[in-house]
Amino acid sequence: MAQVEEEELTPEQLDAKFAKMKAAMQTAQLERGAATRKAKERNQQKKLNSRLLRHTGRDKLFTFRVREDLVDRAKTVAKERKEKIAAWMEAAIEAAIERHERERQGDAS
Repeated sequence: MAQVEEEELTPEQLDAKFAKMKAAMQTAQLERGAATRKAKERNQQKKLNSRLLRHTGRDKLFTFRVREDLVDRAKTVAKERKEKIAAWMEAAIEAAIERHERERQGDAS
């Protein structure tokens, strides 16, 4: 069959071509969009061991964006201390909160 230029395609042919491309993306798991992202997040949540998370008290997700150099430095320190990055970050945040509370109490006196 001769190659038909897209300008010559009817709306039905364009729809069929788009549907074929979308199906190919879905089978290759390349489809983008909020629905796809949310479905992947739900599947990932199912893989987590919720019993272990509840046992450790770490059942809440707390994320934020940081500079790349800070990520590298934090991972290096956690690795040197032979700790998981999440546990080390949790301890760092707790230390910062305690310092803030001590400073606030010092200002109040």
